[in-house]
Amino acid sequence: MGGRKDFRVMYFAFIRFRGVEDVKALEDRLQSSKFGDFSLHINLSRHKRKSVEKKQDINHHPRQKNFPPPPVSNGMRNQRSYAQDTGGLKVTQPLNNLPITLNSKTLMNEWIDKKTLIGEAHSFDHNGNLPASLLMNEETKYLGGLSIALGFGNSMEARYFLEEKNRWKDWFKWMICADEKELPYVRTAWMKILGHP
Repeated sequence: MGGRKDFRVMYFAFIRFRGVEDVKALEDRLQSSKFGDFSLHINLSRHKRKSVEKKQDINHHPRQKNFPPPPVSNGMRNQRSYAQDTGGLKVTQPLNNLPITLNSKTLMNEWIDKKTLIGEAHSFDHNGNLPASLLMNEETKYLGGLSIALGFGNSMEARYFLEEKNRWKDWFKWMICADEKELPYVRTAWMKILGHP
């Protein structure tokens, strides 16, 4: 049945028949139709269907020719930048720039202090499944490899946790205070480049 209701709160549906020559005879034949126990009420639409016009593409312009885009390579034309092209400057070869060195310690120095402990887990499985009882109020940071840093609220909590070996020995091979020993860190860096390429 149709999903719409009319003003009499009765369901209705529109059905189109193709190739009908005698419309009145079709209507009379359909009047005696039943759907289950219900007699169907059939009537013709009062108004003819509006012809559907083909929608024109908004971006289509019949008189406009399609030209291929101009060839561009690396934002440069004739291997010269805009400033060189307009200013008449000579093209110079780029100088050998010094490589960019990344200092990973600057970011790590913000949180490596007496309140932080660094430990090496027994395996990656231990690393990924640290129990909640081990990390009640601590903040954890992954340092790469099997190393993990545990941050505490103050240095006394960190010392107490470090001295209580039965609390961490099942999960870590060793654990030290972060400011006691220099550890090599393998980190991944990302860069954001702004400006002209």
